Amino acid sequence: MSAPTVLSVRDLSISFSHPRPAVVSVSFDLRRGELLALVGESGSGKSMTARAVLGLLPSGARASGSVTLDDTEILNVPESELQTIRGGRIGLVFQEPQSALNPVRTIGWQLSEAIRAHSAPGTRVNRTDVRRRAVELLETVDIPAATDRLGSYPHQLSGGQRQRVAIALALAGEPDILLADEPTTALDVTVQAGILRLLGRLRETRNLSVLLITHDMGVVAENADRVIVLRHGEIVEEGTARRIIEAPQEPYTRELIAAVPRFASATPTAGVTGDTSGTPAAAAVQDVSVVYGSRGTAPAVDRVSLSVAPGTTLGLVGESGSGKSTLGRILAGIQSPTRGRILVNGDDLERLSPRQRRRRQRDVAIVPQDPAAALNPRHSVGWSIREPLDIHRVGTRASRRQRVTELLTAVHLPPDIADRSPAELSGGQRQRVAIARALALEPSLVIADEPTSALDVSVQADVIGLLRDTQERLGFAMVFISHDLAVVSQVSGTVAVLRRGHLVEYGDTAGVFARPAENYTRELLAAVPVVGTRPEKVSA
Repeated sequence: MSAPTVLSVRDLSISFSHPRPAVVSVSFDLRRGELLALVGESGSGKSMTARAVLGLLPSGARASGSVTLDDTEILNVPESELQTIRGGRIGLVFQEPQSALNPVRTIGWQLSEAIRAHSAPGTRVNRTDVRRRAVELLETVDIPAATDRLGSYPHQLSGGQRQRVAIALALAGEPDILLADEPTTALDVTVQAGILRLLGRLRETRNLSVLLITHDMGVVAENADRVIVLRHGEIVEEGTARRIIEAPQEPYTRELIAAVPRFASATPTAGVTGDTSGTPAAAAVQDVSVVYGSRGTAPAVDRVSLSVAPGTTLGLVGESGSGKSTLGRILAGIQSPTRGRILVNGDDLERLSPRQRRRRQRDVAIVPQDPAAALNPRHSVGWSIREPLDIHRVGTRASRRQRVTELLTAVHLPPDIADRSPAELSGGQRQRVAIARALALEPSLVIADEPTSALDVSVQADVIGLLRDTQERLGFAMVFISHDLAVVSQVSGTVAVLRRGHLVEYGDTAGVFARPAENYTRELLAAVPVVGTRPEKVSA
């Protein structure tokens, strides 16, 4: 006998002034105690569907159909009743916990307010009872030293702890449903795994129903009971998570699953240009440390030495605060270490004159996580690609314009995109433009800092493929910074695992991932949600 339905959506359509509707005739039921995942890329309608469930459609939206919570029709109830439903019947967990937490109030104050807000009307709540309940909520979401944390402010917590507090706030009204909109996207992989385990435990202990909004098929494969795949506002496919993952019926679903990064079975060879023995490393750091503050008690990077050979890729992996992005900035020459040496093509950057250093900077380029950081919104795409050529006075104006056309072609974009503004492009197109800009001066080293983490999964696959193909064609070395170990296994021949500024493990990627020597590396590998297999252990 199937569990009772707690939420029913029938023929939901949402439109705005433009011709294409945001959501088209979407229908589904959410049952007691199940985790139902709404999966899709940007523009699929998944978040708009969730907003309809909450009665939070933006102004100008026209909705038709039915969204029923037990016997309550969400689309027709007054705002006063919706406020009771939100948090009381349906708890909300957002992608960014900052959107749920007040930065100038303590955790205890915020939990107390939520508890009082969801108490029965006219009930006087005892302060001691409220405090006890707040501690219980923090303990429920596995916050250590819960009583002590009541006096903490959000900025004093880690990202994972902030998300746990946001879940505690969502549970304050003892809801029947938890609506989680990309709740782990902004978190490190081990923190993500912990949050997902917490949601699973809450389902079991509280018989809680979870409506999960996500683009991550790996998360779906390991956590969902049922899946609804959305594209352009319409349901493409639905079924049990196992059936969808193992036997998808629709081409789009197969594309989404195929685009999920999988651990490579062997070390990638793309980009390797042959024997590099006797050739100086494209980049190297020797005994590098970075210390912030005067006391020097907590180095961001602590005595790290590593290198990347010409034409090869070094993956830097680790959680937030591991020092991987700091190392990337050091290799790029935009941050100086407190101690140690930085070598680019054999030259010690700290010993170069300002003129020599400026010339050497042409050899290093950066592909940022957010392409907006590299593209000026007030100028055309062509201007942004051409800017490095203008700064270094490379060639004539005509040759620079021709170079822009060549670069756009190299990253598989039509040349006429040069005349558009960045705002007119999709996220994937903007990242391709950022890559074109990085390649403008024909660098020998490219620093790719989380270049795909902000992109939809199918766009991620395209950008990764582009980086590998371009590297193989042009022969530059690459430092690929990421928290996604599956992606790193595909693009990097060598990997460095960092933790709290220390180099934990360093070596051949396939070997490190198949036979990790350190517990921390094993924890990172175990925490990655995957579709398919993890790296096979190789006998010693």
